[in-house]
Amino acid sequence: MAFSTNGNTLATSGVDNLVKLWDVKSHKKLRTLIGHTGWVTALSFSIDDSTVASGDVYGNIKLWYANSGSEQVSFNGHRNNVSVLAFSPDRQTLASASDDGTIELWDAKTGHSISTLTTEHAKWVKSIAFSKDDTTLSSLMFNGTVQNWNAKIGQVVSVRIPENLNLTQSTALSSQATLFAAQNADGNTITLVDLETGESLPSLTLEERNLNIDMAFSPTTEILACVDQWQDVRLYDARSGKELFKLDVQIHSGTDTKLVFSPDGTMLAINGRHFRPTHVWNVEKREKLATLPEGDDVLAFSPDSTMLATKGDVIAIWEITPSGEVLPINEFKAKGEDDHLLFSPEGHILLTIDRDRSLLLWDIEMGSELLSLSLGHTDNITSLVFSHDGMTLASGSKDGTVLLWDWKKILAKIKPDDR
Repeated sequence: MAFSTNGNTLATSGVDNLVKLWDVKSHKKLRTLIGHTGWVTALSFSIDDSTVASGDVYGNIKLWYANSGSEQVSFNGHRNNVSVLAFSPDRQTLASASDDGTIELWDAKTGHSISTLTTEHAKWVKSIAFSKDDTTLSSLMFNGTVQNWNAKIGQVVSVRIPENLNLTQSTALSSQATLFAAQNADGNTITLVDLETGESLPSLTLEERNLNIDMAFSPTTEILACVDQWQDVRLYDARSGKELFKLDVQIHSGTDTKLVFSPDGTMLAINGRHFRPTHVWNVEKREKLATLPEGDDVLAFSPDSTMLATKGDVIAIWEITPSGEVLPINEFKAKGEDDHLLFSPEGHILLTIDRDRSLLLWDIEMGSELLSLSLGHTDNITSLVFSHDGMTLASGSKDGTVLLWDWKKILAKIKPDDR
């Protein structure tokens, strides 16, 4: 929302893609501004109240005549949603800030770019992955930057920013940091990038426009699994863009769905979240193995792919037998509301995040808490992964930091009686 300078008019916007102007005294709607194709996320009046600026989730900015509601000019210069708009006092310049990390200055009459104030302002870490030899840690930022770090000394060795990419939707990073996928703003295509060469791969074309999909790379093959808002799970060859096959899951969960591959790549757990059941599929045979009770919305496979952990009100541990049966082993009361479950490299400890961003270690067999350790992040944790050799634990956060932990030193903090 935004008030006009004189206080007589209120502009409102939302997920209906519309901007509405209201008379503050009479509470009556004056006019509706129609033109955005995405959720309008920022509004501002010029100092003389003659112009309304609006920005949307796709990075588009429009200027409107406030008296008539007609569009003056439309332009785009951001790769993610516009979060803030502000006019200069002389109404000649418009400033916009975006979740892509940029602050831009525009000619308010023509929409032409004047200058970029910053390109690295936002650093929210979305996901992290170690290279196969564990020497490099790649971090995927919310602004679309993929940064490669020397995992031993913590220095940036390269930064890759896929060009012509509007990162307003879902993204995915492969478990060995070799492939990157991003759903484009049009909702119909997925861009794929080879992070080792920096080259773009053939794009994937979805059958229909999707508001937001979930994606996951297989850890053993170059297969990308995608679930759309119609609950079809489609698996693609990430190199060629060819659709391999489809799983008819029908979980009916809207856009809030999670996909998790088993470490050996043979199974795919699909969760509808928000009290909908979890489905476990054998990817090789394209057969559903089990449907687990409703209420679990976080998933994790054990390193040897013989166990599955789910988390809702309780943490449940399931055995996956050689014949494909999924059988309950144990359950214990969950703590915290964070969406993270991770098995230790040894497979007998489960890691979760408490509401105060502490790391909790659980004995899987006994269901008892072994250790609580403050990770030191100042905002929510977004990613938690082990290095491939199991020696290092990495945590990424919305605060823009990635922290590396010596796993043996963490284990040494557990009391001898609890081991």
